[in-house]
Amino acid sequence: MTNRITVYGHLGKDSEIKEVNGKKILVLSVASTHKTKASDVTVWRRVTFWDDSHQKLQQYLKKGSAVVVYGMEQPPTIYNNIVQLEVIGKDLSFNPFGGKKKEENTENKS
Repeated sequence: MTNRITVYGHLGKDSEIKEVNGKKILVLSVASTHKTKASDVTVWRRVTFWDDSHQKLQQYLKKGSAVVVYGMEQPPTIYNNIVQLEVIGKDLSFNPFGGKKKEENTENKS
């Protein structure tokens, strides 16, 4: 049994197209931050889209982009003493409330 999950977060790096057994997949690294009284806790998830319908979005999925991912959470795995969380992505949208911060030019022009 797998669990459906909705992940709100920011991309930790630009999206990647990888090839697995001759099939192209879209891979995202998504960080979600939860605030607690003591500190902020960031959880990283690897999100993989196995269908090619999301590959056309790769050019827009850049580091810092705010996204909402819908998918199926996979059981955690441990690799080199690090717990890895993976989601098989089913759908994706851009989060309109958490976009990239843009640097603003504050110089006065006369």
